[in-house]
Amino acid sequence: MNTIIINGVTYHSVEEMPPEARAKYEQTLAQLAERNSASATNLVGNADNAAPAAFATASSVASPAAATNPPKQSAGPIVTLTIMALGLVIIIAIMLFLLMARGR
Repeated sequence: MNTIIINGVTYHSVEEMPPEARAKYEQTLAQLAERNSASATNLVGNADNAAPAAFATASSVASPAAATNPPKQSAGPIVTLTIMALGLVIIIAIMLFLLMARGR
């Protein structure tokens, strides 16, 4: 079942939308149909034009902020590599300490 999300409100069909949301949905679909009829070159060339009030995918409608704000990447790999590097430094320091203590 497809869902439609407009301004954070989820609808399961067009029929259950209030008139304002339905108007916004239909306006967005019209804008998408207009954009899809343009060639890919024209679409890329007009990337700086104002975005529609909302955009639609096969199963949802969302605000333009959702399209312009990509999800933030996790710092997990960076933290993992930093911890591994610090661990390696500590192991090397312990080994050097043991080698120096053995030579005394």
